Amino acid sequence: EANKSKSIKEKQHLLEMLIRAYDPCITCSVH
Repeated sequence: EANKSKSIKEKQHLLEMLIRAYDPCITCSVH
């Protein structure tokens, strides 16, 4: 189960990187 949660976090991280690459303003609004 630890591997599952890790993979999910990795996917979320990749998604965030993609979103930031396309729209850097999203990070400004999130933080």
